[in-house]
Amino acid sequence: MDPGPPQVNLRPPLYTPGVSPLCKQAIEIVFTAFLMPALCAPVVWLGLALLGRGRRVPGEVFSHRMSLLQTGCAVSGGLLAAGGLLAWLGVPVERGGRLLTAAAWADYGITNLLFAAVVIRMTPGYAGLPEGKQKEALFLRFLGLVVLQPIATGGAFSILYRLLRVVYHEKFPWPDVTPEGI
Repeated sequence: MDPGPPQVNLRPPLYTPGVSPLCKQAIEIVFTAFLMPALCAPVVWLGLALLGRGRRVPGEVFSHRMSLLQTGCAVSGGLLAAGGLLAWLGVPVERGGRLLTAAAWADYGITNLLFAAVVIRMTPGYAGLPEGKQKEALFLRFLGLVVLQPIATGGAFSILYRLLRVVYHEKFPWPDVTPEGI
């Protein structure tokens, strides 16, 4: 077959073939950010049931407990996000050694457990609250935690990659995705 005359001065395609590595990493981080709390949920549910926290409580008590739980989750996730930012900015977090590695793993685990607890406690208790500012504030803080969770996971990955001296690599092969194939 004759390919035809040489094509000169062609405009570059609007799309590049495939998915960029940064986009792949972002997809994996967001997926992991919500998968880990989902995997922790049965343990958290069992723990709450054993502690007797599964019973219905008055709205004020639920709101107070939920605020404390959300605050703990936000602080824990905020530490990971700040640590990830420091690692990204080039602060030598590697000097933290085993202690910082253990603290980062512990904070990552605590963040996931607290987020799972927030979701588990929010689901049945939120509907029982009367309409008003208190209910809106709880929901807005919950949305903030949903946004914070992938950021905290990315921060944890950033810190742990630097501390453990590993490099990001794709966890599974990606198919070539092109606009023509969609």
